[in-house]
Amino acid sequence: MKKTFFSFLAIALSIFVLSETAFAAPAVMSDGSVFDAEFYAISNPDVVAVLGTDSTALYNHYLTNGAKEGRLPYAPGTDVNAIILKDQQLKAVANTTGGKQALKKAKSYLSWTNFSQEGLYEQLLFEGFTEIEAEYAVTNCGANWYTQALSDAKSYLSWTSFSQSGLYNQLLFEGYTELEAEYAITNCGANWYDQAVKKAKSYMSWSAFSRDRLIAQLLFEGFTEDQALYGVAGVGY
Repeated sequence: MKKTFFSFLAIALSIFVLSETAFAAPAVMSDGSVFDAEFYAISNPDVVAVLGTDSTALYNHYLTNGAKEGRLPYAPGTDVNAIILKDQQLKAVANTTGGKQALKKAKSYLSWTNFSQEGLYEQLLFEGFTEIEAEYAVTNCGANWYTQALSDAKSYLSWTSFSQSGLYNQLLFEGYTELEAEYAITNCGANWYDQAVKKAKSYMSWSAFSRDRLIAQLLFEGFTEDQALYGVAGVGY
């Protein structure tokens, strides 16, 4: 069920401290307007630095200041009519048996394991729910996807070792957004130098490596040069 693919492409981490959930897609707000909290957060880091990423706080900022300052509520090219139609469909499915069962199943999964929004959606489709039932469930299950990403990151680190970029890519593979993955690796508490030592020890527990080859392997895993040198020193090289 859970994906276990390990990606080693190095991606630089942007330090982006977040607070509450910013939804990964445009949403219809209580006044009927369409607003994309994640797009607004990414586009306006100065606002996030003050308000965090709570969608309501960001939308209130847009209403009171953002619109007058020329800030966009959603990405150019967003199909607003399609989003409003989808919102109506989601509301319609709320009282159906399928919608209720999908929501119950989503909450059941989240009670014992971690999911990204995309991952949970795909799992519900696998369970046989329709697309609209699955979307209703992940939209209304109450999950904080940043918290889910952080829990997933800590879970991975509890049984294996990662470089910063390696863990970031793993979380992206799990379906988390870039912001969610950045939040998780920023707050997971990992010491990436210690992770390099653990990874080096892991390699040497099942195979023999020269110093140069071990350094090259750690670099391939996404560790920095300093971290790789620290890692090989930690195993006696």
